[in-house]
Amino acid sequence: MTALAAIVNIGNREVISTGQFNTPLVADKILRDGVNDWLSISEIAKFAYGKSFLANNRRTRAYVWQLRRELIRRGHLLITEGRPVEHIKIFVAGSEHELQLAAEMLIKMRKRSDFSADVFAKAEALFEAAATTSRGEELDR
Repeated sequence: MTALAAIVNIGNREVISTGQFNTPLVADKILRDGVNDWLSISEIAKFAYGKSFLANNRRTRAYVWQLRRELIRRGHLLITEGRPVEHIKIFVAGSEHELQLAAEMLIKMRKRSDFSADVFAKAEALFEAAATTSRGEELDR
């Protein structure tokens, strides 16, 4: 019988009870903590595996595409920064830098055919809606 993954508190931090990466739980954490602030891959690795070290950071980076798909399904875009990926955040069209990162991400997604056409179309619609809202706010000022 497989144990169900849950978020547990150990000391003053949260971790996944199974010590394994769980895409829905990590997506929940990103939605909770990554809207206004950038989260480091190390923070996500520590949350998912209990410890952050080089191998866990690599493992966490390998799950970024799954997180991106899960968050698109939930109606949010995940943007990344760094090469290799060092920071992740929920896209909020509040800054020019984030708009640029999201636009570059969509171009890469299109080139690599990362996701199915419908998932890509939803990601593009999310970006356009946020970008249009951002431009409208700029015009109102």
